[in-house]
Amino acid sequence: MKNWPIKKIFKVALIIKVLGFIMVATGVAFFDANFVLFVVLASIGGVVMLGGCLVDIIYYRCPHCGFYLGKGRLPYGYCKFCGGPIDNDETQE
Repeated sequence: MKNWPIKKIFKVALIIKVLGFIMVATGVAFFDANFVLFVVLASIGGVVMLGGCLVDIIYYRCPHCGFYLGKGRLPYGYCKFCGGPIDNDETQE
């Protein structure tokens, strides 16, 4: 995953977080009907969202200086810390 393009890492982390949120929301929908299902889905969803955040924090870094690129947005083509170019292309190997 270290050699993946920044854009792909951003998408993977976002998808994991959204899936976790959907699980939590589904668990909340079952709050009145089945409390055990609520607890299980909400707990698993929370752990999945945390996993998405960890992927974001560990891998969403500048390939030159290693600083965290920030949350919730793609960089504008350069690192705001070192000024190095960040390739957002999907074709990077």
